[in-house]
Amino acid sequence: MATNDAHADGCEPSTKERNGTCTTDEAKGGRTAQEDLAEALWTCRKGDRRRLERMLERRGELVHQSDYDGRTLLHLAAAEGKADIVDMLLKRGADPNAKDAWNRTPVEDAYRASHVETTCILQKVGNTHNRMLTAQEVPERLEVDSESKLIHLKDLEVEDTVHGGCRIGAGSMAVVHVAFWRGRQVAVKRISPQKLTPQTQEQFNVEVAVLSRLAHPNIVQFYGVCKDIPPSATVIEYCEGGSLLERFQRIRGGEENHLSIRSAHEIATGIARGMEYLHNHKPVSLIHRNLKPENILFTHHGIVKIADFGFCRLTMNFDVEEEGTACGTAIARTETFHSGSDAVTLYTAPELVQNQGYGKAVDVFAFAMILFELMEGKDPRDSMDGTEIVAGARPIPSSSRWKDPLKDLLVECWAHKQEERPSFSNIRKRLETFMESLPRSDLPQAESGCCSKTSCSIA
Repeated sequence: MATNDAHADGCEPSTKERNGTCTTDEAKGGRTAQEDLAEALWTCRKGDRRRLERMLERRGELVHQSDYDGRTLLHLAAAEGKADIVDMLLKRGADPNAKDAWNRTPVEDAYRASHVETTCILQKVGNTHNRMLTAQEVPERLEVDSESKLIHLKDLEVEDTVHGGCRIGAGSMAVVHVAFWRGRQVAVKRISPQKLTPQTQEQFNVEVAVLSRLAHPNIVQFYGVCKDIPPSATVIEYCEGGSLLERFQRIRGGEENHLSIRSAHEIATGIARGMEYLHNHKPVSLIHRNLKPENILFTHHGIVKIADFGFCRLTMNFDVEEEGTACGTAIARTETFHSGSDAVTLYTAPELVQNQGYGKAVDVFAFAMILFELMEGKDPRDSMDGTEIVAGARPIPSSSRWKDPLKDLLVECWAHKQEERPSFSNIRKRLETFMESLPRSDLPQAESGCCSKTSCSIA
């Protein structure tokens, strides 16, 4: 068989050529759709945008086709972090929600490879065609996600089946260990057998169903489920930069300098971006309910990661947030919320502690408390306890670092009436505007908002 242009450029041969089968067009020396797709995929992987555009001008339907693994041109461009090609393919009608043989979308491929710019581009257009799911459909979707994201114990480098390696933390229902998977350090979060009930197992199932669909630079990455570790465990991103709580403790202990104004704002903005994504996720959005400094983690390079979704609640997202609108009204029925300490109560909105109806605004309240500590450099409990917070009292922002626009935002975020708190879309935009107004003197020197490299934490 004669060598065509695709092969001359180092392109992989088509499936038909490997199998030795030819169509009439091939016998006549013409190019088949399979050959063009193979060349387009190879060109996309190499990042040759101009050549790919010429190919799509000749055969535009290639943008919708996929290889034997279900991977489209958009999948490959996203995985390689080719933001310009991703943008071009989207303009030509590429489906941002296309799933490959592993049930992954392009945005998941971009996020897994830590391509922030590409991830952000795809986030803006993804999930636009997903229909709303009923509460009953969420567990049904889990079965598909569990199998496609199944991680076997033999693929995890751990010390033993029971303990899963070096223990680094524990929560109300789970224990977390460090392990290695495919050459990378990961965290294995295992349900405590003593805490296993039909209710906790159901919560675990729903959490996995949702987390398997999350992909954002400011959310801890979900890798999969390991059913070989009884009763079940999730494998998630390991954040070696530590937690915001650890950093606050070092600052108060004199082991680390106070955050610069810009670093404090970078952290706050990272939290707001992650929470905006969770609250606006379609078709199922998340209410975190446990946003606090110990659940704000950092990568080695200081990127903010929101973690610990054990207390999260799911809502069917029928709302479209508009710029400047409030966070929304209560959507959940009364339920008992058990807070084990003042640390939990402090960041928990009054309506949640009092078992009233609540909505996404509970996360906005928690964010306000974190913002206060970022700017003041002191624990809000220094001046009051959780009971006073629930009754309506608030810490006094006394630092000279506060500017009026930021102080106004703080007051709105911790408003006693939840319907008066702003949405995270509104918060994020206001923080970004404020960041742009900061003078050069507020630029961080050596810290860049990053935590100590020696500190390790995970959700």
